[in-house]
Amino acid sequence: MTPQESKDLQPLLDAVLSPASGHCGPTCTEVLGLLRQESRRRRRRVHISMAAGVACMLVAMLCYYAPPPKTPSAALASKSFGAPPLVLRQVGEAQLFALLKDTPAALVKLPDGTERLLILQP
Repeated sequence: MTPQESKDLQPLLDAVLSPASGHCGPTCTEVLGLLRQESRRRRRRVHISMAAGVACMLVAMLCYYAPPPKTPSAALASKSFGAPPLVLRQVGEAQLFALLKDTPAALVKLPDGTERLLILQP
C-alpha cells in the first residue's frame, strides 16, 4: 500500500473507529480488576485444597499410626514374668461336677439346644 492510499483510507477508518462512536469493550482498569479477581479466586481455591489435603493426611496418620489399646490380658501377661502359660482343656459333665463337688450347680439345656451351667452362690 502506498502512502497516498493509506491517507485516502484514514477518513474511512476514523469514521468507523472514531472515539465518539461509543464504548466497544472493557477499559484497561476493568480488565485489570477482572484479572485480580480471578487471581484471588484461584489462590483461594489452591489454599482450600491444600488445607483439605493436609487434613486428610492428618486423619490418615491418626488412623494408621495410633498405638493399639492395651488389653487387660496383655497387661496381666506382662506382669507375670515367671508364670507358666495357662493351659486350657475340655472336661466332660462328670468331670465338671467333680470339680464343683461341694458347690450347688446345674447344667441346663435350653430349647435351642445350647447348654448353660448355673452355679448358685449363697
